[in-house]
Amino acid sequence: MGVRPGPTEEHRMTQPHEPASAPDEVPTSAERPATTGPYDDETLARLLHDLDVANDWHP
Repeated sequence: MGVRPGPTEEHRMTQPHEPASAPDEVPTSAERPATTGPYDDETLARLLHDLDVANDWHP
């Protein structure tokens, strides 16, 4: 079993360099829709209502 020789320095220098891929473009705030996070409008309204009710509770 022998060790397979790798490419020579000259070979590496003559190979065309593959350009680095550009990162995926991130949409600007004007391009992406406004969201309320992981909750839909109905769930968010219910959670805010429950929080409001909980804040009004006095022992």
